[in-house]
Amino acid sequence: QRMVSLNICNNFRLTGEQFHMFKDKFAILKKLDCFRCEGLTDENLCTLLRCLSKVESVKLSGTDYKGAGLSDLSSVWPNLEEVDLSDCKSLTDEGLDNIFRISGNKVKSVYVDFCSVTLSCGSSRKVI
Repeated sequence: QRMVSLNICNNFRLTGEQFHMFKDKFAILKKLDCFRCEGLTDENLCTLLRCLSKVESVKLSGTDYKGAGLSDLSSVWPNLEEVDLSDCKSLTDEGLDNIFRISGNKVKSVYVDFCSVTLSCGSSRKVI
């Protein structure tokens, strides 16, 4: 059986430096929960996110996700339905816009509670 869900929440020591070794395993993930993995850098989060092609739900709340590291990706998450970016204090408007762009603007729910985005990105009408 292949892993389709990965829950690594509240793992304060995880930096994500090892993610590149598991790229083939991450490609089939449908759910990723990194809630409060405060040791994950934006760079390592982006390395992980680049591997996800079948993902439906991503929870990055309470991480250092900024999202600018995904600016060069094209639409790679056609199945994405939900993204939780709550309490991502470093989240930028560009990072939020990258989420919409990468999902082909098909994402249904995006949570940005306690973030400092201005919602000036072109896709802000979908943010809840």
